[in-house]
Amino acid sequence: MKFWRFELYKYRRSMGLAIILFLTTIIVLFQSYTGYITKEIPSKALYATGLDLLSMLIFPVLIPMVISLSHYIDKENFGLQNLFLKGIDIKQFKLFRWLFYVVGFPILFLIYFGIVLVFIGLRGENIFLTFYNLIPYLLLVVLSIMTLVNISFCIYDLAKQNSLLPILIGLGGAILGTFPFGDHIWLMNPYSYLNYVFSFRRLHTYHIVILIVVTIVTFGGIMILNTSRTECEYEG
Repeated sequence: MKFWRFELYKYRRSMGLAIILFLTTIIVLFQSYTGYITKEIPSKALYATGLDLLSMLIFPVLIPMVISLSHYIDKENFGLQNLFLKGIDIKQFKLFRWLFYVVGFPILFLIYFGIVLVFIGLRGENIFLTFYNLIPYLLLVVLSIMTLVNISFCIYDLAKQNSLLPILIGLGGAILGTFPFGDHIWLMNPYSYLNYVFSFRRLHTYHIVILIVVTIVTFGGIMILNTSRTECEYEG
């Protein structure tokens, strides 16, 4: 947990992340409320309404942005060097930093999902039954988010610690995912998984299998990169 405290401490000095999360919360509240007062929208569709922009564009871009920001802060403030001088295992720190985001981002999305559930409850629906019925979709959402986290870390490492490239790829992938390229093409773009799954489009078995396989592959990529790293990485 001490490593996670180090990660959180980075953002105490910067209001950028706080502003982004605040604006994201406002967007979710606004879209949820708009769906709530629009009686033509059924209660079930409020999920797609309240979290539409979040799943389609904000999260696929926010994930690589925050991860790149974390690495950038380390480089600017010589964070890894300072930890090394204090006798802290750098490899262990990097592992826990990855765990921080691979766990934290799904939790953050579920918090926003909870906001939509409040408006569902205001419609008179049973929010517990609604949550139970959506567990399979939510599990796929979690896998989609974990995939984006893994890809962002892999791109950063493969791009020789280029903080901008993961963001540009995430933005391009998210925008590309908004185009109607067909029911199968989205499978080649992991940045569209979250939007596709949470929009309640019809998922076939092979859709789910491919999503799970891609997630496993990205976890494999993380493991390979972790084992191939050397301690000289923190020099940059």
